[in-house]
Amino acid sequence: MNNQPIYACAALSVLPPKVAKALERLLIIGHLDEITLQTVIDAASLAGDYNKVLWFTSSYLFMRSKGVPVGDVIAMSKQYKRKLKLDWSMKRWQAEHEKLSRMASLKVLSDKNSVYDVSFFENNILEDFSGYLIKTSRRLGMEGLRQRHCVASYESRILQGVTAIASVFVNQTRWTVELLKTSNEAIPISIGQIKTKFNDVADKAVRSKVYEILGIAKPNHTPERSDSDERSLRETNLARIINVLRNLGVTDVEVCFAGCGDSGSIHEINITPSLEGEHKITLLTSKRDYHEGVWLVTEEDVELSLDDAIHEVVYDYLEMTGVNWADGDGGQGKFLINFNSGTFDLDVEQNYTEITTGYANEWSFDELPIANN
Repeated sequence: MNNQPIYACAALSVLPPKVAKALERLLIIGHLDEITLQTVIDAASLAGDYNKVLWFTSSYLFMRSKGVPVGDVIAMSKQYKRKLKLDWSMKRWQAEHEKLSRMASLKVLSDKNSVYDVSFFENNILEDFSGYLIKTSRRLGMEGLRQRHCVASYESRILQGVTAIASVFVNQTRWTVELLKTSNEAIPISIGQIKTKFNDVADKAVRSKVYEILGIAKPNHTPERSDSDERSLRETNLARIINVLRNLGVTDVEVCFAGCGDSGSIHEINITPSLEGEHKITLLTSKRDYHEGVWLVTEEDVELSLDDAIHEVVYDYLEMTGVNWADGDGGQGKFLINFNSGTFDLDVEQNYTEITTGYANEWSFDELPIANN
């Protein structure tokens, strides 16, 4: 618990001890984040039963992986002080979402017509785009009714000035776009959710078009790096780790990872024989800065703990495979380094009705650029 944020500790304190301990373990190994934890505890509070938090956590993650807006229902139920039941069917959660969304829209419409100060957002997007910023509570309520989603429940965040809502037209389809204020002066606005009627989510092509229409820099818009550049950085860093481990007398390294829903993580690193004390290592990293409308990429050395360095490199190799092991039914796998055979290999499994290998390969240390340094 000492490594968990204060609000996570406070959330766990309301639960029965056995339930709290199980969820604490999930937090520590990265299979659960604090936002999800607080959401399921809010649901249990609204249902009046903390004893069911553990099993509802799995239900919540499953329903979220299927696109059921269960988190929105919990947030709106909390906002409007409405009871709910943890054992509702997915169909019932969908129905509640529609009901609460309509309630939020009607409430905004029935209240005094507030005018929102969205000048910050207006000054940081294109002046003329195919759509408009929502500047009044009445128009926000109409957007929710028209699109049949819960955008009207965002009014408190709009009034705080951290969010604005835009209605954007892409190929004659209306999309409700959540704009977020960032702490980055170079890129002051980012895009959150993009949804159309009945809470349908925008695909990659629509998201890209919305960024273009609004004139907002895409978060993944970086100078093109060739596959060989990425490979060189990845392999250089692994070679540095291997050299340190070899000097420490390590014979094997096993890195285990798993994911499901819409998140995944490395949850275990086993080094044989186990190492005593703290070990540091310097990795080469890419640094991205946004300057005068252009992303600039430079490389620099950064000192990390050995565990953190292994995390970074294994995540780089996982990204290289292109296998989606964290979404939907999820997946799992291992990254292995064997000093006796001089090889390292990566296996990534994806879960469907059965488990299949999504990627497998084995390399020799000799292929790395500085393996013999």
